[in-house]
Amino acid sequence: GNHISKIEGLQNLQNLVVLNLGNNPINRVENIRHLKKLENLDLRHCLLEDIASLDEVSELDSLINLNVTDNALEGITKLLY
Repeated sequence: GNHISKIEGLQNLQNLVVLNLGNNPINRVENIRHLKKLENLDLRHCLLEDIASLDEVSELDSLINLNVTDNALEGITKLLY
């Protein structure tokens, strides 16, 4: 990883389609709701623990693939039902 602990500085990337933030100490997904064309978001091997930390992901209408493998997420069933 790149030791990214906070998602920021993406405000001018409205056409971004793929974002790989895997292997970074990120514990909350934020500052991405404007990425309306984002199709693939990789957050594997981060420090996500609570499903609430992914709230902004639900606003990404174009998202096809979300990878949260190897995170200690609790409450994941809330997404499934």
